[in-house]
Amino acid sequence: MKEININNFEEKLYFDKLDNGLLVYLVPLKNKKNFYVSFGTKYGNYNSKFKVNDKTYEMPSGIAHFLEHKLFEKEKENPFDFYAKSGTDVNAGTSIFYTNYYFTGNNNYNENLKYLLKFVTNLEITEKDVEKEKGIIGVICKGALSEKSKLRVVSNNFIYANFHMYYKEGKLGTLISADVIDYFLNIKSDIVKFSYMSYLCDLAKNVYKENNDPEIYDILISALLKINDGLDPKIITNIVEIKYLTFLGVGLNLDGCSVCGLTSVVSMSINKGGYVCAFHKGNLKDVEAATLKMFKAYYYIDINKISELNIKKNTVDEIDRFLNIYYKEYTGLYLKSKNFIDKVK
Repeated sequence: MKEININNFEEKLYFDKLDNGLLVYLVPLKNKKNFYVSFGTKYGNYNSKFKVNDKTYEMPSGIAHFLEHKLFEKEKENPFDFYAKSGTDVNAGTSIFYTNYYFTGNNNYNENLKYLLKFVTNLEITEKDVEKEKGIIGVICKGALSEKSKLRVVSNNFIYANFHMYYKEGKLGTLISADVIDYFLNIKSDIVKFSYMSYLCDLAKNVYKENNDPEIYDILISALLKINDGLDPKIITNIVEIKYLTFLGVGLNLDGCSVCGLTSVVSMSINKGGYVCAFHKGNLKDVEAATLKMFKAYYYIDINKISELNIKKNTVDEIDRFLNIYYKEYTGLYLKSKNFIDKVK
């Protein structure tokens, strides 16, 4: 293997290209018993068109992330169960241009590597796996404009409630009654919080058009409840934005370098869609370790479990700037409600 020297990178890096075109990188870590293996492909959420035998096929956005999850669903043996037997952690990550499958452990290296190559290169999928029938239901609220109507209040915008309706498939439903859970009064009394609420609802609606996953709604409600409880709307909004990128098919790679999967990362790349290591950062400046960790925390944290937020302002601002650019570059969403936030801050 050929040794590659990288400035400001203390470890030795070796490289080789196999006959089948596979690029192999090896980084021996001093005084480390654990090993980390990543098997990646230049196929990410931005890749939606394919040409086979002179015929072009166009896939829906997010297909790479969908396939990433499906590869872990095996009928005979679950990969998570296999690796758990040896105490090895296995996972995967999809960025805009790459998909990486990886594991880390300290024993059974050869067996674990062979299994990784086996389950990643064998796809088991059925028509049922790709069917989705859920959608947003339209309803009519009869008599809601009348001052005496019991539905007058619950038919207003930004009401969180259990709605009871008469619904027939293919037609508009009719609202019968509603049990209000929250009016979000604290948000509605603050113009800044209200601007974030408007944007989040607008964002959720547009994300749902691309991927009608019910979790999109759950994330929205959790976020609004936390903002209503007094948590920083900017931080909560950024957390939602990071989570929604996955549903849009352009999720950030936050489990290792977006190119090679190396866990030792030094910066965030717009072009590569997430973390990058010293070898692949190019001309990017290093990002503070605390900020890099916060990107990952934003993605994995359960919003419902947040009770307080204590994050440095420069970290919050840096993440917000990155997400603003990333959304403009890759999502195609240009929401007026987002501009309104900047006007009322």
